[in-house]
Amino acid sequence: MAVLAKKFPKPILLEHGDSHRFVIDRPLLSKGSEDEPDELQFHNLTRLQVFGSPEIKSVKVTVDTDTVSVFGFTRL
Repeated sequence: MAVLAKKFPKPILLEHGDSHRFVIDRPLLSKGSEDEPDELQFHNLTRLQVFGSPEIKSVKVTVDTDTVSVFGFTRL
């Protein structure tokens, strides 16, 4: 996934679910040290982890290329 995110210069949305809770984050960090904090390595990759069994719900995803975050999310 990291290799593809590095090669593709546009925003990427990775969506997955199972028995997870609802999470929106930027999962690919480069690990820092004691002197330097973790840093976001791939600014173009956003992960949406959706609800899963037993709490299956919908999530509305919107795309607006005029915004910084590009993707918008509404739990339904």
